[in-house]
Amino acid sequence: MIDIINIVPIKSPDIDILPYDGSGYLIVHNKLNYNLKVNQLVVDLLNLIDGKKDIQQISSSLSTNSDKEISITNVYEILFKKLGKYHIIENDDYEYVKVGKPDYLKLSITVFKKEWIKPILKCMVPLFSRKLFYPLLLLSFLSIAFMGIINYDFIYDNIIKGSGNLNLPFMAVVSIITIFMHEFGHIAACNHYKVDHGDIGFGFYLLSPVMYADVSNIWKLKKNERIVVNLGGLYIQILMAFAFGILFLVFGKIEFLAIMYMLGIISVLINLNPLFRTDGYWILSDFTGVHNLRDRSNKRVITFFKWMSRKEDFDFTKQNIFLVLYALISMSYIFIFIAILLINDFHSFIYFPVDFIHFIQDWIFNNEKSSIGILDGFIIYALLYFMIFKLLIKNIKKLTVKSRQG
Repeated sequence: MIDIINIVPIKSPDIDILPYDGSGYLIVHNKLNYNLKVNQLVVDLLNLIDGKKDIQQISSSLSTNSDKEISITNVYEILFKKLGKYHIIENDDYEYVKVGKPDYLKLSITVFKKEWIKPILKCMVPLFSRKLFYPLLLLSFLSIAFMGIINYDFIYDNIIKGSGNLNLPFMAVVSIITIFMHEFGHIAACNHYKVDHGDIGFGFYLLSPVMYADVSNIWKLKKNERIVVNLGGLYIQILMAFAFGILFLVFGKIEFLAIMYMLGIISVLINLNPLFRTDGYWILSDFTGVHNLRDRSNKRVITFFKWMSRKEDFDFTKQNIFLVLYALISMSYIFIFIAILLINDFHSFIYFPVDFIHFIQDWIFNNEKSSIGILDGFIIYALLYFMIFKLLIKNIKKLTVKSRQG
């Protein structure tokens, strides 16, 4: 206790404290890119730091201002252990590490520097005005859904079953362009709200190749603004799909309907799935106000199981119940999906590597056209193989660490 009483904490000059969703606050470290959600007590504590007061003086002032006893030890722990880890309080015990790309994104590379895409954004930013955004989004999606319903038999026979003579190279080019436009949509929304953004890049998430836009600074925005940014990519994608739906009605080409179906219905529904780190995940996180939704839900469900075994207490708040349910649904979704996949077609799963090589050979060398459904199946099996591979590597690393410690 004597060792910490006279310590004078130093607050980083590179932080901003911003209001965050009602009663909360967000501490932003502008150089290291940390975003930390805190409560009023932590903000009051930081406001007392002036580079002159020591821990004892700060503890006394904080206790007086909050009408409850805040011990010197608690103040020290908050400042130098919790905040010091993010260099909100200067602390040489922790390494200065700038937050980079998220861990779940693998083998990522930058494709477009933020300076390169400014000319493209000029025509997109006006689409995010309050008068246009939600009406256009709703109208376009309902129109696409309606066209998909009335043309379902045609879509099933010619696109899903693959009996139609589709121009696959043309569809591939349009799909690639749409993927880029999706990311430009997120960036355009950032520009509309005048918040800084990063680059657009390419990487792998669960073995699936994905484009991503660095919009990490949107935590500075209000909840409804963050939701618009997270919807921005789907918004532009739906508008493009709607345009191809109109082209189909005018010219009757099946490729236009196929693009509308894949990009406006299938891709949108996949992206809205909140159980993976797609747009739907970030929208749910913003809508519920739960920062780090995946990590926090996993921690809460562990605490819940410990409570069931009477090893730990569990606070049954609305947020904690939601986090436990989200974690359980996510785990169940993955388990049931894998179980059904293996039970229904175990043979295809086992022989997937060989079948996929034959598929590539037939498509490239024999010019054989396959249905979209077959390609979707290959993607699913690829993801499953990657999940198994990742799990094996993780367990091998754990065994290696244990053997070294032993």
